[in-house]
Amino acid sequence: MKKAYAFDGNVMTFLLILVWLPGLSMFITILTPECSMIYYLESTSWDYTNETWCPVINDIDFYYSVGMCAIGAALYFLIFGKLLLMAFTIGGYTIFSEVVWHFANEFIPDELLASFLGNILWIGEAGLTPYIYLLIN
Repeated sequence: MKKAYAFDGNVMTFLLILVWLPGLSMFITILTPECSMIYYLESTSWDYTNETWCPVINDIDFYYSVGMCAIGAALYFLIFGKLLLMAFTIGGYTIFSEVVWHFANEFIPDELLASFLGNILWIGEAGLTPYIYLLIN
């Protein structure tokens, strides 16, 4: 007799679509001529271009990223109580790096230094999870 799992068939397909849909829609939106991103080599920074949808997409990107990080930190807390340090460290660092990436020019007057800090935080985010995991274990 085959065991029935909660995430078989149509449920799993729906969940996969639900998870991939926001990222795919953002990717498609950035590929359109209405809003795109550009890399400035002089200041080593990414920014949205000045098309019509860009301010809205910038706000959606910021609030979606911060919201997903907060939800992820809350789920870490609910599911893995002993990994509370990991959840808040990774979630807090990610939220901090998102805020710096979006608003660094407001509190760091040197644009090159602000972009450099944003890129360093972004690179550090990639190695933070394994580092915290090694610290905990």
